[in-house]
Amino acid sequence: IKIWCITRWGFPDVKFSKECRIFCVPNSHVLKKLFNIDTSKAEVRKKNGEIEITAMWLSLDEKPNKIIPVHLSEIIFAEFEAINKFKFPFWSLKGMAYLNGSLSEFKSDLVSLVDSKTFSVQAILDMKENQYDTLTTEKKNQFNRQSALLCLLLRKEFGEIRLHSFLKTCYQSGSSEAISKVLG
Repeated sequence: IKIWCITRWGFPDVKFSKECRIFCVPNSHVLKKLFNIDTSKAEVRKKNGEIEITAMWLSLDEKPNKIIPVHLSEIIFAEFEAINKFKFPFWSLKGMAYLNGSLSEFKSDLVSLVDSKTFSVQAILDMKENQYDTLTTEKKNQFNRQSALLCLLLRKEFGEIRLHSFLKTCYQSGSSEAISKVLG
């Protein structure tokens, strides 16, 4: 699963640089009782900018193909960033991780985008993690779905090489520059 989560996006596999702990519990009630966490999640703990440890807390009342790849992707992309001295745009992390989850769920979520208020493309491209943290759960889910759709569009419409170039240019020069320079 680890290799698939990153190589499907055209990035090389990376080794874990630090310990990765995985805590699995039978349901969300036990997750709340033991860890005071409402839903499955991943966390990358850093000290002085370096990864210190990574962890996933997984509630197994959700489908494994829904939760494991999504949360594992967050850790793998963080490891890729640390090893390659590269920073993915925030929206791309959420979008690629979401697309690594359940395909059937993604398809049904596309239908829900039609009837909901959406973020503008510029709002997606400019979203920072601290802004995302202030959103409601519903808005976070909406942002994740739209980020996934943007990742899918860029990958399918422009190809892997231009997607990578777009992500790199977003990191180096910002989203406006990436749009004009890479996508034309």
